[in-house]
Amino acid sequence: MAHRQLQVHLFNCSSIVILPPIYFNASVSETCQIIYTFAYTNKTILGFDPTINLFPSQLIQQPSPLLISTIKVNGAIHDTISILWTSHRFVGHCTNIFHVRPHGVPRCPNNQLLDKYDYAIKDVWLEENLVDYKCSILEHITDIEGVPKLVKAWSIQYNGKDDTTLCQQPSQWDLKLTPRYVTHVHRHL
Repeated sequence: MAHRQLQVHLFNCSSIVILPPIYFNASVSETCQIIYTFAYTNKTILGFDPTINLFPSQLIQQPSPLLISTIKVNGAIHDTISILWTSHRFVGHCTNIFHVRPHGVPRCPNNQLLDKYDYAIKDVWLEENLVDYKCSILEHITDIEGVPKLVKAWSIQYNGKDDTTLCQQPSQWDLKLTPRYVTHVHRHL
């Protein structure tokens, strides 16, 4: 919102769509409807990952310095100890790597030592044709010292289907008009 106009930008790992501006004076009801929709709609529709919890109920009384506090892994809740790495790009793999422990398992003393309960979860949007390739590489180099062992890899499900950038495109999106478009699949490793 700037200069008496509202403009919606839709980002995902494969594309950026910019809608034409809506002028406040000309479209007051339309502007209010868009603001209301963004404020009160389901967060998953806005693109928030349903497996990541930003503000769990147990932390409302005691605010946490971490933005992301829990991650659901195959139905099990894991507490985020730290964010190890995050990508700052809109288009691409949008990778985030979290240091996690199963919910309820106490942290190591002074958060200095690692034990058998510590994991790294890589949240990534991989190009559709590279999904199996990346996992295959990790499986082949698992015995090299210093390389993390791949425990499991899976695609994030949304409404019973793999979460992909193609699922998030506007219905009128025409891939023939954008030959450079590459579908990305939301994965956890």
